Amino acid sequence: MAEITKALNLSWECLQQTCITVEEREHMDASFMIISLLNMFLKETGDNKESPSHVILVLFQNNFQHLNNIGMKLFMSLKSLVQSQKLTLLEMFSEESSVQDKFKSIHNSISSIQAKDKLIIFTNLNHLTYMGAPENDIFDFVHYVKNTLGEHTCVLHCTHNKQDNVVETLNNAIRHLSSYVIQVSNLKTGFCKEISGHINVSNKYKTYKKTHHFLFTSRGVNVFLPGGISTR
Repeated sequence: MAEITKALNLSWECLQQTCITVEEREHMDASFMIISLLNMFLKETGDNKESPSHVILVLFQNNFQHLNNIGMKLFMSLKSLVQSQKLTLLEMFSEESSVQDKFKSIHNSISSIQAKDKLIIFTNLNHLTYMGAPENDIFDFVHYVKNTLGEHTCVLHCTHNKQDNVVETLNNAIRHLSSYVIQVSNLKTGFCKEISGHINVSNKYKTYKKTHHFLFTSRGVNVFLPGGISTR
């Protein structure tokens, strides 16, 4: 998995204490990108035995099993990380609690974890809109994440939906608050056995923008530049 972030020229030195958007486009599953960032974090911060690093996975949809299945294909078990107390699951897909209550619960849980380095992953942020949360509350939540959790590294996972104006406005806000945006999408031209899709990576200051192709294989995911050849 280190090859994925390395091929994209993403380093922990650049990503730490930033917000990173991972956006799914054209109905492409970007779970492998979330797992790759998680893996890089643990590898780069795992040497501190006195204050071990910790991952907080905030779920707005009941998709932990799916993420674990993708992780297993990339030789990482999220369930094992939970059992070894390296990963904390926060399930926020109940429609009964308000957005404000959700954030308070998340913030209290994160504050209670004694770790120098924390990676906080918010999956399916768009799902807040489908849970009936008021639009203003959702935007406030995104700003809370940026302003209150800025000392940590946050991954904000969302899904592109051009048919839903509220979702797209939310996505624009998420991208605007992020230092790096990683967009994972299908090929617009349809199926190709040599390419599964492409990844666009850009930073907030527009000093870095790259496009890579990727291919799902039985051994994981290969990432390569356009015009290059994937090594299966």
